[in-house]
Amino acid sequence: MSRRILLIVVTVLTLSSGFAAASTAAAAVAPVDTIRTNLWVARALMTEILVEVFESLPADAPGIVLEPAGRHEALDLMQTVAYDLATERGIPVYLNSPGSVAAAKPRSPYGDADQNQDELDDEGWAEDDLEEDEEEMGVPAVAAAPYVLVFRLEDVEVEFPRAGRRLGLWRTWIDRECTVTAVVMLRDRRNGLILHDDQATRMFGDRFPAGKLERIAESSYEFNDATVAGGGGIFSILEEVVVLGSLAGLIAAYFATTAD
Repeated sequence: MSRRILLIVVTVLTLSSGFAAASTAAAAVAPVDTIRTNLWVARALMTEILVEVFESLPADAPGIVLEPAGRHEALDLMQTVAYDLATERGIPVYLNSPGSVAAAKPRSPYGDADQNQDELDDEGWAEDDLEEDEEEMGVPAVAAAPYVLVFRLEDVEVEFPRAGRRLGLWRTWIDRECTVTAVVMLRDRRNGLILHDDQATRMFGDRFPAGKLERIAESSYEFNDATVAGGGGIFSILEEVVVLGSLAGLIAAYFATTAD
């Protein structure tokens, strides 16, 4: 009887080792440099949104004012993307936001809601606001940077909705879905002409080996704290214990019924 129990234990351990090795091998199929981090994906989606805005700019634009609105945690990341796109095109960049982005006062792309229409000039922009902007930047804003890009980041979401398991034990792959939503408006402050105005959403999805999960997530932003669907932590451990126990029970039942 003791030999039978020992044989059962050895068989279970052998199967466990084999499944774990197979899972590790499957996770190592894709090279590390082909799996983008959550931060990289979020930035790429912001770039897709802003590229369309910059395509509305004249090729000889003398300058642009970046005007971030709202308090989303990743607003500074979108500001960096806008700066990079402008400098790549040789466009001087000015920031119409005193202090850090996190301390910036949210501003509506269309001005104050309680501002009466008769306070606006013929071009649809208040002269007082224009002078205030010039004072904040300390430059002749209209001459140096007539274009204003207002952007508000509404949502950045990363989810892991599905995970695949080998024989129900070890995770082998994980699906990732990333969504970025932002409101962007580009206008010519000299005449109030709106060149681009949109609430844009961009999405990306991929599948990566489960062993790379820790490498793609960073602690820099809260949206990286997404958990894998199907449980994690103690729940994942309990699930594997239950399945492994069931497997051991089946093996024990097999040997018990086939024994002489």
